[in-house]
Amino acid sequence: MRSSHYHYLVILLAWGVLFSSPSAAAQPEGPWALCVVDPLAELITPATGVSHRDRPLTFSAERSTVTPEQASLSGEVIAELGDLRLYTPAVEFDRVEQRIRAQSLVFGSPELALRSAQGELDLEQETAEFEDTEYYFPQRNAQGRAEWLRIEGQQQTSQLRGTTYSTCARGEEFWQLQASELALDRRTGRGTARDMRLTIGSVPLLYLPYLSFPIDNQRHSGWLVPRVGYASERGAEVVLPYYWNIAPHQDMTLFPRLLSDRGAMLGAEYRFLGAQQRGQIEVEYLPQDRIMDTDRSAFKIEHAASWRPNTFSRLLYQYVSDDDYLDELGDHIGLLSPRFLERHLELDYRGAVWTGLARVQGFQVLDRNLFQEDNEPYDRLPQLRLDGAWPNTQYGWDLSWRSELVRFTNPRRPDGSRVDLQARVARPWEWPAGFIRPALQYRYTAYDLDQPQPGADTAQPQRSVPTFSVDTGLFFDRPLQRGEHSVGLHTLEPRLVYLYTPYRDQRDIPVFDTAAVERSLTGLFLENRFTGADRVGDANQLTLALTTRVLPAASGREWLRLSLGQILYFQDRRVTLEADAPPERASTSGPIAEGRISFNHRLSVQGTYQWDPERNATRRSSVQWRYQPRPDRVINLSHSYVDNALEQADLSVVWPLDQNWRFLGRWQYALDLERNLNVLVGAEYNDCCWALRFLASQRRDKPEDTETRNAVYLQLELKGLSNVGRSIDRLLQDTVPGYSHVP
Repeated sequence: MRSSHYHYLVILLAWGVLFSSPSAAAQPEGPWALCVVDPLAELITPATGVSHRDRPLTFSAERSTVTPEQASLSGEVIAELGDLRLYTPAVEFDRVEQRIRAQSLVFGSPELALRSAQGELDLEQETAEFEDTEYYFPQRNAQGRAEWLRIEGQQQTSQLRGTTYSTCARGEEFWQLQASELALDRRTGRGTARDMRLTIGSVPLLYLPYLSFPIDNQRHSGWLVPRVGYASERGAEVVLPYYWNIAPHQDMTLFPRLLSDRGAMLGAEYRFLGAQQRGQIEVEYLPQDRIMDTDRSAFKIEHAASWRPNTFSRLLYQYVSDDDYLDELGDHIGLLSPRFLERHLELDYRGAVWTGLARVQGFQVLDRNLFQEDNEPYDRLPQLRLDGAWPNTQYGWDLSWRSELVRFTNPRRPDGSRVDLQARVARPWEWPAGFIRPALQYRYTAYDLDQPQPGADTAQPQRSVPTFSVDTGLFFDRPLQRGEHSVGLHTLEPRLVYLYTPYRDQRDIPVFDTAAVERSLTGLFLENRFTGADRVGDANQLTLALTTRVLPAASGREWLRLSLGQILYFQDRRVTLEADAPPERASTSGPIAEGRISFNHRLSVQGTYQWDPERNATRRSSVQWRYQPRPDRVINLSHSYVDNALEQADLSVVWPLDQNWRFLGRWQYALDLERNLNVLVGAEYNDCCWALRFLASQRRDKPEDTETRNAVYLQLELKGLSNVGRSIDRLLQDTVPGYSHVP
């Protein structure tokens, strides 16, 4: 007998085909680690990796009677075909019609186990019928029943009646899918279910009279698993996604959303993928929000293409109808930032020497705490860049060139154009114990403004300025000994940087895209204390820094890193961001220290400290302490201080209380204002086949706000099926450092 006569039994995957992925482990693991072993799990056979199509069918039995027309086997009958096993007390085999009839049979394979009250197999027609059947899929720890099922091997179809599906323990189903009829067609890769019900306990949660779904890894049009939930900003929520497989290279998902407090809205996502381009368009529309009494919408489009081997284009456009859209309706289309939305169209060239960029760029500001209306960022319409690099040329010279032409526009601020040219030459000398990197740079910047700056004589100011720098450092190391054994390496790394840039009067130059660099240890080594091209800071200074590290020999993981540095100024800094600001006269930047200690892979402490020599006080400090013995638990404690600006403490915890419960919380407190800034308290219950997460949050948009935003989040996860409610994983990842989802 050929193995194909039994191979069609595997088609019984039914619900499991819909929800499973390749595996062959009988013991529950991963998301189902808390589950008890299903009674049918012992029937799962190990996968040998050898195809059973070429294996002979063998029987073993205590008793047998064989005639030319009939074979009867009884007494613990076992049929084997490769990895497949069939167990039954008795088998009747019609040798003429090639039919097998058995009572109380059980079947095992690497992917499936079943127990049936009776079954009949037609080897010629490759069909099988079973009654009163229980099944188990180890891939998803899924189990269920079917009152009747029929499998047609040649047609590659299956029909089931009175069937159930759940990943919960058999007989203790917290949730369960039920269907009066189920049909599977492996040729088309589709399945259909009638009278499908989702129940939690004994409570019906969802009913669908008809559902079409895929049963393979191919893309098929049809309804996806609905999502149901509740959020305080919009009330009860039901999402009914529909997937449309337009073509092999494009598809669309429609997701109507019913919001009890705000109305019905429609969302859609269209995707396409080609040999040289890809992209997606996402849109949401809520007509006549019941609370806001206005239409609301969101839109996002992304596109990337490679037109030539070294030429690329990128398009990003994001839009929401109002500043509160994301807070009240959620981010269901994957916008990149809740504070401002960037839009750009770019054409990029990347050659061996030259790189070029043509871009138009704009912004939609959502967070007015970040940008006031009269101080919104400029749009770049357009921006053109051409850069070149010639590293390690003859005699070891490094040469580079940067150039930019950009037009800045803003409806509330004066517009203008800017040309910025930079030429740089450097001659580095490097060896294992140190380096010397002298460099000389020349920068020319010219403007064409729609109107002169207040008090300026011209609308076309110019600036040219050279910069000379020498960066040098040494590396010392010594072994750390414990007796005669080396236990690690200790390094000492001094560094000196001299920087000279002559003063140029820049009060006639506007500020389009420039800001002062935030003071930090890294900022001590920059050649310009401003970002952007609108300001080039005058400098005559020497940076001194020292770093020490300890690296254990066993792991090589950095156990200790301490860095200390400061700038010695030889002259006042006359160039300031604002034209009427006074010069900076301090003789030093004040010491800046950064450090990190990793006691082990579980516990680490890091911090920064800056001293203000003019005020003889702390300018800025921060310290963060983290304890994370395992991925599912973490404690973070931090303190931040900025002189005359803020002083905050932050505590966040994710910690198991027992095998099932996990506490989730964050408390951010303004010590200077004596008020809560962000409070998040919740709990997570994780069981065999389901998990429940509850979060209550209270936050202030600004520390000085008296009113708070309150929200409640509830998520029910049915393992192996879907999430019911708003996913809070992203919220926790943004709120609690080190948080990880526990399946």
